[in-house]
Formats: sequence, structure tokens, C-alpha cells
Amino acid sequence: MTDQAGARRRQHCGLCGHAQLDEVLDLPYTPIANEYLKVKERQAHHRLNLVMCSRCRHVQIGTIIDPEILFPADYPYATGTSAITREHFAFQVAQDVSRFRLDGGSKVVEIGSNDGTVLRRFHAEGVPHTIGIDPAVAVAGDDDGQGITYAKFFSAKLADQLVIDHGQADLVIANNVFAHAPDLVDMFHGVRAILAPEGAFVFEVSYLLDVVEHLLFDTIYHEHFSYHALAPLEYALPRLGLRIFDMEHTAPHGGSLRVFVCHEKAHWPTERRVGATMTDERLAMLHQPRTYATFGERIIRHAFLVQRRLDAHLALGKRLIGYGAPAKLTTFMYGLGLGPQHAEFIVEDSPWKQGRYTPGMQIPIIGRDRFDAARPQIDVCTIFAWNYAESILRGCGQAARTYVIPMPDYWEVNS
Repeated sequence: MTDQAGARRRQHCGLCGHAQLDEVLDLPYTPIANEYLKVKERQAHHRLNLVMCSRCRHVQIGTIIDPEILFPADYPYATGTSAITREHFAFQVAQDVSRFRLDGGSKVVEIGSNDGTVLRRFHAEGVPHTIGIDPAVAVAGDDDGQGITYAKFFSAKLADQLVIDHGQADLVIANNVFAHAPDLVDMFHGVRAILAPEGAFVFEVSYLLDVVEHLLFDTIYHEHFSYHALAPLEYALPRLGLRIFDMEHTAPHGGSLRVFVCHEKAHWPTERRVGATMTDERLAMLHQPRTYATFGERIIRHAFLVQRRLDAHLALGKRLIGYGAPAKLTTFMYGLGLGPQHAEFIVEDSPWKQGRYTPGMQIPIIGRDRFDAARPQIDVCTIFAWNYAESILRGCGQAARTYVIPMPDYWEVNS
């Protein structure tokens, strides 16, 4: 199978620009993870592999698909869909407002503002002057009439224009966005331009150490250009005039890294846990290629386990469905060798995906209301949105006889 139009092999490191990249992991070809179709039709499959920069040791996707293809105007994701996600960001916003002493005169810029969920929290905390940037026209601008939203990709050029039009920001935030940028150098140049001299840039991304330690291979897909750890960032950012002064390890997506960045000469002191975290990464050999060879072997073993257990249910004539259709479902299905026989349909809470079909496998997706109205007798429900397993189990009651949580470890719960 070959790559299709719009895809190319990465030539340079997205973080430091170095040209020597070594492949460390090769997964099965997949469609674009968020390409949920309204009608069944053939979809292009692209190579899914990871490469590591030989200089800064940054791990990144080896096959780049044009961002305009990955993130179309109707990109099917909305932050506000998940109650857990809303609660997480409400807590983070309250923390940031307090720590950085934001008030009615402060200015906040969010890169990847999506449906406005986070910026509305700043409004509720008494910080009304906000600017959101998001290329997805379908969700960008949903800000209840407050703030300003640009339906664009963030770039250094856009940042320069924003400074001319609105001035610099006291706080710049980017949640689950800096994994989605093919050119991090340009993004950081933009952040440096728009950030006030004593301002802070805070971004949250899935943490590579958690991906490796907990076998979260399904978080690897084409929309995620980068797989972040602290050490490569610590190497690259000073060369761009920026400095990491703090970090937090948070829960979303099986483990995320929240990084606090300022101008190189800003007054913020560097917290000790920055150095301690980089020590943890070295001890885990996170930037050694052989670590990912072992990671690939672990994926194969997990695939054998999950296939065997679900196939055993099928052999007994049981009816199987799924719950949750996150982007990582695509890598999960292809990586473990699963197919439509393992999920007759998938129940999904996001209205953006209901009535569509999953990428490649083309499994139908329905809403919870339609599922509850039909009340079908289900034997086995696999929770594909495994990071929300607890809340899904609480909300499902006895809709299925058995629930399967396939990641990070496989286990079953009988209702």
C-alpha cells in the first residue's frame, strides 16, 4: 500500500530543523483518524510511522499529511462535548487566573480555541479580553458573543498581525494543539512575538513517557505530528528565545504534560521539578531508539491478547458493539487487527460524529438517545474511549452484559 496525494515523508525535525531522522516505529497504514464519512466510500490509507531526531531526540510522525486535509472546516471535534474535559479545563483556568494574577485588564490568547469552551471559562473568571484562533470554521467563533475568534491556522505571520491589531498577551494557551503542528519552530516564533515580556505560555500535550510506559500506541495518528517530552523542548526552546520555567503531569489522554514557558529573560524562576522530570525521562531511556523496538513488540503481544478475547466472545455467538469513537480508535483497530465484526455499531456522545462511519472500517456511529430508545440486547460492549471508562460505565447501567476496557490493560466488567 502506498501513500496518497497530500502526504509526504518528513525531511527535517519539526522542533529543531535537523535533517537526520531515524525511524523508530512502524505501524499499519491507516486512513486519517478523524475522517468520519457520512456515506461509505473508499478512503486513502497512509503510512503511520515515528521518527526520532538524532540531534534533539524529538519523536515525531514520519509521514506528514497536509494540515488542510487533516483539519478541514468541518473537523469533527468539540471540546465541550465531554463533561470530564470541561471540568479539567475549568480547574486549569482557575489556576492560571490565580497564578498569573489575571483580571479584567488582562489579555488571553488561545491557540486552537475550538468551540470556545476554555475561553468562556476565562470570561466567567473575570477575564473578558480573549482571542481564539482555530481553523475549524464549524466550531470556531462559538464564544457567546464575547472575545474575538479567528478561523485560521496559527503562525508567526498571523501572530505579528495580531500584535499590530490587539497588542501582546499576558497569557497564551494551547491545549492538545502543539502535537498538531508540523512546524513547531514557526509556532514558537509566533508565540514569542505575541507574548508580553513577563507573560506566560502554557500548553498541554499528551506525554511521550506515558505513551511508552502505558502502551498508549493508539494516541499515535497522523493528526499528531509530535510526541512531546520535556528534554527535547528544553534543548530547542532557548535557541528560540524562550525558556521552560515549570511543568505539571496531568491526567487527560492517559497522561499529559503541561508546560509553562516564558521569554528567556523573564522573571519566572525555573522550578526544580523541570530537572527532576528530565531525569525520569533519561532513566526511562525515552530517547533511545531501542526503547521503541521494545514498544513495538509489546503492541504485538497486546494485539494477540485483545483479538483472542474478543474472538472468543464472537465464537460463542455473542453480539458485540463499541462505545466511543475518538480519533485514536482508528490506530487502535488497525494496530490490533480488529474489524467490523468486533463492533456492530458504536455509540458516541459527540453530535459531530453521530450518523457517520468510522475511518476505514466504516462502522456506523449512533447517538446515545437512539441506542437507549432501541434498547437492543447487547452481550459485549468495548469501551474504545477507554480514558473515559469510569464515567461511561456509570452512565450505561446494564445496557450490556459485559463491558471490555481494552487499554492500557485488558479487563472485563460484568453488569
